[in-house]
Amino acid sequence: MRDRIPSFCRKSKEDAPCHMIKPYELILGKTIPFVLIGLADVTLIICAGKLIFDLPIRGSLLLLFGVALIFILTTLSLGLFLSTISRTQQQALMSAFFFMVPAMLLSGIFCPRSSDRGRRG
Repeated sequence: MRDRIPSFCRKSKEDAPCHMIKPYELILGKTIPFVLIGLADVTLIICAGKLIFDLPIRGSLLLLFGVALIFILTTLSLGLFLSTISRTQQQALMSAFFFMVPAMLLSGIFCPRSSDRGRRG
């Protein structure tokens, strides 16, 4: 039975509090605060870009917040997945490193699109 308890519940001395709530309540309780913080960060960055740097906002703000929400939810889902399958914090960190390095390399952060040889204009 202990193998079925998520790893973030196993870390406490008593597993009783994790058994009193349903699994979806636990996942929502761990996810919703970070979704709200992420959306507040997106709002703060958009406001800073507009007010401090005078950047024009082109396009739909609703679409921007929708895409940001999808990004935040997928990132949090990956974190919850890694914390569930990992037995220790070190294992979770190595698993996150395994996902983040290819994501950064494939994002174009080290080779901007403007440096492509065949690109015109």
